Amino acid sequence: MKRGDEEPGVEAGLLRIYGRRPVLMALRAHRVHRLWIAPRAHGESIHEIESLALEQAVVVQRLDGSHFSKESGEVHQGVTATAIVPAPRHDFEDFIVEVLNRDELPLFLILDGVEDPQNFGAIFRTAECAGVNGVIVAARRRAPVSSVTVKASAGAVFSLSLVEVGNLHRAVRFLKDNGVWVVAAAGEGEVNYGDFDWRRSVALIVGAEGRGVSHLLKQAADAQVSIPLQGAVESLNVSVATGVLLFECARQRRGEGKHGTDG
Repeated sequence: MKRGDEEPGVEAGLLRIYGRRPVLMALRAHRVHRLWIAPRAHGESIHEIESLALEQAVVVQRLDGSHFSKESGEVHQGVTATAIVPAPRHDFEDFIVEVLNRDELPLFLILDGVEDPQNFGAIFRTAECAGVNGVIVAARRRAPVSSVTVKASAGAVFSLSLVEVGNLHRAVRFLKDNGVWVVAAAGEGEVNYGDFDWRRSVALIVGAEGRGVSHLLKQAADAQVSIPLQGAVESLNVSVATGVLLFECARQRRGEGKHGTDG
């Protein structure tokens, strides 16, 4: 089979995904259109992939290793699929109210201009693991959901809500009006991230590498937090910084307390 002969592309609302975890996450979200598995692929994850595909009547084809070796250098782990592109939500206010009405402390993540697909996907993976309820982005200046973002997210783009808004500043105002503390990550932030009290409703804003969070959003935030650095490099990769902040929030919410006192 030549790629493209039987495989609709992004224009048809589908994208090619690679690897066991991304494919498994897509199947759990009922987003897989078609599936290819190498003959020698085996193990618990392959068994679950095949079982879910059978339950969902997904077409599965066993292909020889030469097909997979031609997959543009992708790390496929013996599995590849076409999947329905995860669509962003556009009901921002309804989504926020829905989450706030749950019996839990909400945690939202706002991405301000993160356009690199690798970082975008890695942030999704971290956010999903840290218990984020939803990722909020502007309709413009954000990475598209692609094969790269799916792989970098380990399939988290299929399980974590992506909420698209027309204006991030208006979204921040709505969050604040509904009792959510808006926290901006900033190198010059006045509060050490470990001293901030994350045990409340929080929306964390992170910005693209180089530009960071916009001045307007930093001014609108209730607090600006920073991560102290000790080495010669003056900044962290945005996905790494996001992980540090989100897992400090998770640590405190598990009842382990703060590193210091709230500034």
